[in-house]
Amino acid sequence: MEDAYTISYMTSLLTFYIKSEFSFSRNMIVFKRPNTVLRFFPVGATQSSLPVTQLTSVSTSFRFKLGSFLLGWIVVAVGLFARIEGATFWPRFLIALVFVAVGAAEVIKAFETTLTIQATSYKDINISFFVFEKDKAYRIESLINRLISERLDDTNMTDQTDRLVDAIKGLKG
Repeated sequence: MEDAYTISYMTSLLTFYIKSEFSFSRNMIVFKRPNTVLRFFPVGATQSSLPVTQLTSVSTSFRFKLGSFLLGWIVVAVGLFARIEGATFWPRFLIALVFVAVGAAEVIKAFETTLTIQATSYKDINISFFVFEKDKAYRIESLINRLISERLDDTNMTDQTDRLVDAIKGLKG
């Protein structure tokens, strides 16, 4: 594996400019998630480091959240069909646009991919990805599995002993 590798992804559709990221090295995985004020303004970040030696497994799952899906369509319908009495065209249009955008984001959020990382402490770390970013979840899963596999190969005493025996035989032969 390369010395360092980073994958970033969106945390929200409405705040597409705010990104979380995974950084990988041979011995460490660093997960960085931005902190926000009112969910729109980034102010700092929370960072977690996971040593590869403490990881036991990683998995991804895809699910459909019916409640979010229905709520999103209801909000979209309210935005499209609500009449605001006494308001001129532009305020009505802007309010309707906000309702439609929030409702559409909720509909899209109903299709969720979750990456679950399990550590030796039996603590599960669950990270959600949007349907548009699910390929990144699968890529992260693949990279973590490769890191775990490399670590297990490095610590496999049978393989190490076999290599040593083969080297000794090569010197004698």
